[in-house]
Amino acid sequence: MFTSVIKPTAIFDNNQCGKRLTSNSVFRQLGMKPLTSQFTVVCCLVCVGALLTTDNAAAADVVPKFNVRPSCNSPARRLVVVGHAKVPEACLKHEKEAHEVLIKHWSRYALSDKTNCVGKVSYGGPPSYIELLSCFETMEHARKIREAHRKELRASRSGKEAGREQ
Repeated sequence: MFTSVIKPTAIFDNNQCGKRLTSNSVFRQLGMKPLTSQFTVVCCLVCVGALLTTDNAAAADVVPKFNVRPSCNSPARRLVVVGHAKVPEACLKHEKEAHEVLIKHWSRYALSDKTNCVGKVSYGGPPSYIELLSCFETMEHARKIREAHRKELRASRSGKEAGREQ
C-alpha cells in the first residue's frame, strides 16, 4: 500500500502531528472515500499514455535530429559502397542532402507516416535520414497503389451493376 508523510494543516488539527499516514487514512480524515488500488493503477496508466502520446505527436511536428555518424561509419555501410575511398564523408554528404529534402517537404507528410517512420528509423540501429526519406516515399507509393486499387474495384463493381440492370 502507498504510504507517505502528508502535512496539510487540516489533517494535523486532530493531534496527528508527526504520524506516518497512509493515503487512505488521509482521505478518510478529509471526509473523502479512500482510493482503491485499481483506480490508482488506472490513473497512472492514463497519465503515462497521455505523456507518451503527447511526446510522439510533438516529435512528429519537426524533423528529428539524428546523429548519422554511427550509420556512416558502420561496417555494413562500407560493404554497400565498395570502391569509394571516402565512404564516411560521402555518406555524410548524402545524409545531409536527405535531411535538407526532409526539411523542405516535412509539412507534406502525413502525421501518421511521421510517427510510424520516425519510430522505425529511430530504433534497432543507427538512425539515417536516407532511411527516413525512403520510408516516407514507400508510404506515399503504397497509399497511391491502394487508392488505384480502390478505384479499380469501384469501376469493376459499377460495371457489373450496369450489366445486371440491362
